[in-house]
Amino acid sequence: MSELTQLPTATLHAMKARLTNWVVYVAAIDLVAVGVFVSLLVNSSPAKALPFAPLLMLPSIALVPLMLRAGAVRRELARRDANT
Repeated sequence: MSELTQLPTATLHAMKARLTNWVVYVAAIDLVAVGVFVSLLVNSSPAKALPFAPLLMLPSIALVPLMLRAGAVRRELARRDANT
């Protein structure tokens, strides 16, 4: 991601921290969604719980771009550290 090379290092560190926080938040939401789904499976018939299964993919879909962007920021910071 070439636009990252134009940003100051302090900004990249702040971006990395914010992206990491968002990854943690979305992963926690995913964990809660899985817990609710499992409790639905245990406490009711699978026919009532299975229509909610596609909803479990939504947090995972949101995680992919966040993790890709965080990886790009991390690589850019590593490249800068290697050059100094």
